[in-house]
Amino acid sequence: MYLYVHSDKKVDELPEKLIKLVGQLAYVMDLELTEERKLARVDVVEVMKSLNDEDKGYFIQMPPSELISNLYFGD
Repeated sequence: MYLYVHSDKKVDELPEKLIKLVGQLAYVMDLELTEERKLARVDVVEVMKSLNDEDKGYFIQMPPSELISNLYFGD
């Protein structure tokens, strides 16, 4: 699972329900997204729309369905 967060958004601004769902967060990398950039499993335009939504500012990318049974889903 990947959680993309807009660079202007602080982790403590994310919804509590989301934090409980993803568990402990770990910084991985910064990405500069453009419409031309390819992402492995999601449409970059969809990610950018979600990140730029003032009410949201994040995008959660779930793994392929065959791996979902191994995920942590909070308390």
